[in-house]
Amino acid sequence: MTITDKNKARKIGWNDTAILKKSYAKVIENFTKSYLVNGKGKIIAESDPYQDRYLLETHNRLQSIGLPSEGLSGFDYRNKMTSISLVNKLNFDSSIQTADNLAIMGRIFYNLKIRNVNIKKLSKTELKFKKLIDQKLSNSNNPSIFEILV
Repeated sequence: MTITDKNKARKIGWNDTAILKKSYAKVIENFTKSYLVNGKGKIIAESDPYQDRYLLETHNRLQSIGLPSEGLSGFDYRNKMTSISLVNKLNFDSSIQTADNLAIMGRIFYNLKIRNVNIKKLSKTELKFKKLIDQKLSNSNNPSIFEILV
């Protein structure tokens, strides 16, 4: 998961396009480093006409040059990334619904760990999400990446 605080990003001079480009680049690069180096995978994203372009630009760049810092060539990336699907909300795709919940969990984690929001302000559901996040991040057998871009 990658978090980008848009207000902080704008304060350092990023516009909306830079936020999207840098965020998608980081998400796909982390996915590539964590999962594609040792296996195959696919990306399912909720389609947004304004954002799709930046996701696909990152994918195309990786198809052509790979991720040299991880020893992954463009050819390797193309063989390991089995598909990218852009679906709309009305598709009710379970992967998108799961991602929506993970995004809520990510926001809770960011607010607790970075912005130091008081835990007493969390609802019962948010407390359950916090517990799940803590369990996932402490799982050394299946490590997770939680990166704050800005």
